[in-house]
Order: sequence, then structure tokens, then C-alpha cells
Amino acid sequence: KKRIIPVKFEGEAPQPHTSVMLGDKVVGEVLSGIKGKALAILRLERLKENLIFEDGRKITPIIPNWLCLEN
Repeated sequence: KKRIIPVKFEGEAPQPHTSVMLGDKVVGEVLSGIKGKALAILRLERLKENLIFEDGRKITPIIPNWLCLEN
């Protein structure tokens, strides 16, 4: 499953449709953002992994309290 999740990162926002990667695998994409923050559609099972933008910058998902990650 995928959901729209806020993410934080250092620097300027990437362009919309920038890939979110886990290693060499695409696990989501950026929808929109501003400096330091964006909304991305991400695979729920990958939220606690070491995610990066396709340019190599680390991103941190901001997991809302209401989002249940357990099955």
C-alpha cells in the first residue's frame, strides 16, 4: 500500500515526480514541496527504512499519529 506522507530533508525541495529510493529501488515519489519539507507518496512498508531522493539526499518521513503501520 502507498499513502501520501509528509517528509523532511535538508536543502531545497526536489521537483515534483522526483523518485524516492531505497538503495536502487524506487519506493515512492515527491508530489510537492518547499525548502526542507515535502509531500511524497510512499510505500507504507518502507517508511522506517533509510530513504533518499534520487540525488542521494536523505529524507525522513513524518509519520502521523493516526497512521497505523501494523497489519
